[in-house]
Amino acid sequence: MNKYHPLIIEKNSTREVRLDIVIPDDIDIGSDIVFDFTLVSTGNEFEPLTHRTIIAVDYVREATLGLSGNNLPITGDLGYLWINISTISTLDEIYQVTFSLPNGWGLICDSVVIDADGLSVDSAIISSIARETSILCELINDSNNRQGTVNVTLSDSSGNLVSSSNASYLFLSNTEDSASMNVLLVGGIVSTSGIVVILSIILLLRYNKKEHDDVEEVTPQMSGPPISGPPISTTNIPVHAQTINNNTTNQVNEISTGPPIPESGLPPGWTAEQWQYYGQQYLDMNKRH
Repeated sequence: MNKYHPLIIEKNSTREVRLDIVIPDDIDIGSDIVFDFTLVSTGNEFEPLTHRTIIAVDYVREATLGLSGNNLPITGDLGYLWINISTISTLDEIYQVTFSLPNGWGLICDSVVIDADGLSVDSAIISSIARETSILCELINDSNNRQGTVNVTLSDSSGNLVSSSNASYLFLSNTEDSASMNVLLVGGIVSTSGIVVILSIILLLRYNKKEHDDVEEVTPQMSGPPISGPPISTTNIPVHAQTINNNTTNQVNEISTGPPIPESGLPPGWTAEQWQYYGQQYLDMNKRH
């Protein structure tokens, strides 16, 4: 980029010029940036003066600060704070982490009680210029201030601010703790009662099923009467019996012959002889049922 900017310099005077160069973030380490500075006289009073500067990109420095803590309200007076420092640097870095806490709150990081000076963190190169540093801190609330924000700042060894972040916390009071426990207790009782009712219903159904299985269905079976019955007389009817009127004769014939055999046939186990004597009783019994 060749651009000329006018500079007014008085005779026999000196002027200091400062140039700020913005280096792209994605430039590769090991690159060279060539910068030429040329001074030209508008009246051709002297030959152009040129100064070349070569900037070697052999150093990169980037750091970010991340925080994580209790996402849900804290039951008690103890919370936690995770501090994560991500560093990409070609040099060993020394950071200073400082905290701003609500009144009555305290902080312990890596078993060290944190004061106004904060915490010093070393981030040395081990196997890569990119590294992570994690610190676990315990947040202690000994005050009645149940809600607040913890502010964290990250500075380099020269005191320059590198990054900052914050995390919010909510501590439940003793009354709120009791209410939460009561809700959990009531919920547990209701759930237990529901389980007892369900188990009772299941046991009752199983008991009824068992009783139903134990009852045997008894189906009455009709069996034929004894095969032996009054002998059928084959002798001649006495002379005096012949004087019986026709109605009596018809009744004797009906008794001796029995009712007509059903279209479906004789009942199981019956003979024609049994049907002649007991068929009518069988039909009468079926009519009653």
